Amino acid sequence: MSIPFWKGKDAKVIFFQDGKQIPVDVDSWSVKPNVTDIADGVCGEERDRLDYEINYYDINLECKQQTTDALEAVLDDGDNQDAHVLPLDKSVAFSLKCNDGTNRAFAAGGDVTIGAWDFSAGGRTERNKFTLPLRSQYFKKIKTT
Repeated sequence: MSIPFWKGKDAKVIFFQDGKQIPVDVDSWSVKPNVTDIADGVCGEERDRLDYEINYYDINLECKQQTTDALEAVLDDGDNQDAHVLPLDKSVAFSLKCNDGTNRAFAAGGDVTIGAWDFSAGGRTERNKFTLPLRSQYFKKIKTT
């Protein structure tokens, strides 16, 4: 018997800034390494020797907001950048409940920066959207309880 795939309802995303959890209701998310592909063409060899270097990780959170806390957090981060002081500490945690009864968790850390975010509403009856693009130095598995 095969194990069913986990679904979005089984995944929780938590965003932290300056030691505080920032409420974001995540509709969808993605994590992707940004890499430099390497192909070394060595004389006398039929094919290139392939490798890659991970530069950082791109994280994209598509959210809805019940309040403007997430928007205010990114504005605070921008104000902090403008003040030329130490960056606010940021991290993102991903908690997954797999259908084999196990839990898995991952975290984005190191230097985490906010990219060109987007705050919008599509019309009179449309729900708001808040797109939060992030970059992180690391994306690692973390222990669950």
